[in-house]
Amino acid sequence: MEENETKELFIVRFLDSHGRLSIPEHFIPFGLGERRCPGEALVDIEVYLFFTHIMHQLNIRSDGTIRNLESDYRVTIQPKPFKIIISGREDY
Repeated sequence: MEENETKELFIVRFLDSHGRLSIPEHFIPFGLGERRCPGEALVDIEVYLFFTHIMHQLNIRSDGTIRNLESDYRVTIQPKPFKIIISGREDY
């Protein structure tokens, strides 16, 4: 691996020959054991607070069409494009 490859986001390294997600066993983004990253707990809390804040402030509903539950399998499982209606809550 060249030096500049480590400085760039190289998504293909997580895909197998068929384009499916394949995370290597040695991939441990937050570390293990005593040397585990203290920021992991902070990330979990921040994601939880962000999500609950959005859900508390907004109404999110379907536009009335029936959803197709098929997904695209890439680096992550991605739903097919769809439309939603987002509006502020009236009590805020």
